[in-house]
Amino acid sequence: MGEIHSMEALDAALASSVDHNQPIIIDWMASWCRKCIYLKPKLEKIAREFPGVGFYFVDVNKVPQAVVKRGNISKMPTIQVTSYLFFEFLCLALYG
Repeated sequence: MGEIHSMEALDAALASSVDHNQPIIIDWMASWCRKCIYLKPKLEKIAREFPGVGFYFVDVNKVPQAVVKRGNISKMPTIQVTSYLFFEFLCLALYG
């Protein structure tokens, strides 16, 4: 999973998704969040299984608040998916 650490990195990930017609998953997390800690290895495993999908994470405590506001994030973890069909698949992979 790639780390998004700035507004420029977020813009690059989104632009790459559009340019390559590739769905992306963004995991908005915090290092103190127990649910985030539990979820991250599961997403890393799924990322290895689906190399055609871009997987990223954002530690909300390490990025400028403008990045968090742009993502419209209020709770962690928040997972954003750029493709609805892939969202359905991700739910099946995580929850069976």
